[in-house]
Amino acid sequence: MESNIFFVLGGRIIIAAFVIICCYYSFQLIPATSPFSNYNSGLFAITVTVLLFLFKPNRDERFLIAFWILFAAITIILLQSRTALLSFGMGYLLFFARKQYFFVMPYLFFIALLTGSFLTLSYYKLESTEGRWFIWNNCFSILSNNWLQGVGWGKFRYAYNEQQANWFLQNGFQHKETMLADTVYYSFNEWIQLAIEIGLPLTFFILAVIFFVVIRAFKNVMKSDDSCADQKIVAAFTALLFSSFFSYPFYYLPTLLLFGLLFIWVFKIAKFPFIDKRSVLTKRIGVISIFILAVLFLSMQFYTRIQWKNATELSSVGYRKLALMKMKKAYPMLQANGDYLFSLATIYASLNKEDSALIFLEKSAMSKNDYELHRKLGQLYLETGKQGLAEKHFLKAVYMVPNRFRSREMLVDFYVKTGNKEHAIYWAKETIQLKEKIPSETTKRIKGKMKGILGYSATN
Repeated sequence: MESNIFFVLGGRIIIAAFVIICCYYSFQLIPATSPFSNYNSGLFAITVTVLLFLFKPNRDERFLIAFWILFAAITIILLQSRTALLSFGMGYLLFFARKQYFFVMPYLFFIALLTGSFLTLSYYKLESTEGRWFIWNNCFSILSNNWLQGVGWGKFRYAYNEQQANWFLQNGFQHKETMLADTVYYSFNEWIQLAIEIGLPLTFFILAVIFFVVIRAFKNVMKSDDSCADQKIVAAFTALLFSSFFSYPFYYLPTLLLFGLLFIWVFKIAKFPFIDKRSVLTKRIGVISIFILAVLFLSMQFYTRIQWKNATELSSVGYRKLALMKMKKAYPMLQANGDYLFSLATIYASLNKEDSALIFLEKSAMSKNDYELHRKLGQLYLETGKQGLAEKHFLKAVYMVPNRFRSREMLVDFYVKTGNKEHAIYWAKETIQLKEKIPSETTKRIKGKMKGILGYSATN
């Protein structure tokens, strides 16, 4: 019996390890231009959390349960994700923590372990925690003005960075938020971000549908005391859904696919009469059709992003005309992608086609809208003699993310070049007073340059 237990345990660990490794190495197949490309330990921890639920032992295997809990807790703690810890605790407490099935002392130890780890991580990641509160406060400000219809699908990044720039314009740089601010791609809450884009009423409706399905599935699986596969599926989905309120799992390809697959299964567990009446063939055709459409869409995205990646690499080694040809091939599929448009504009600028570069940069600003884009716009407008527009974009780059020394250097250089001594002195002083978020040779060089400008001004 004992050897059988270890055989089952070993098999489950091998399967879980295989899935996790495949998930991790899937990043090697995704181009650097993909929104799913950058490995993120927190999002990877959430994926691992969900997979752990899927491989949970049965309730009558008490030794395996204790081992599984310890293994799961240590794994998530080592990955250092607060959201994964909370999600795992929520999924476990909701579905599996029952006194008749578990001893009190190990149960209390498990709660203490998760709670202590969460508080410890929150302390050591205090700046990250404060950064999220700053992001959420700005998100609520956007929602207060756009709660009904939202700002438009895919426009969160534009709206948020505008709001952040306005916040610093109104409050100045004498706050800790100056060091916390950065270019923001997501709100660390999928539903707040969705509400900003499509409005609160529609977001509440979508959430209500999801919760209705989950609650119905939960009631169905809890009618039985068996530790069945359906219960593990609902627990895993609940943990993943919970994580979406504190992170951005839908931007991580493995977790996004998990969410879709688990929701289909949870919907099946919920057992809606109008679905049950359909024939098995009809259901299968529907699922297969959705799967085929998803694969086709992802394949097209992958192919065009490969073209984008290749073009970027060619441009970096001097083959700019060939790079432009490849970028144009990707345009029909990626014409609404701000990062792609920025890359396209950069290649046009490298070929001295400033007018074309400005057209695509302005299009990119409708979604990308970050300090990097505004620095580029300011530079191109200055080169084409449009000083008023150049100043506007240089200033926006500074206010959007005020802890970037290079943005401030470009603004001071602009004022020096255009002969605006008063503004050059003001921003040189502001740059010297700015605390270095990450000290480097670049920041030291820029501060030295600003001191030189002030010294020159004092003698003239």
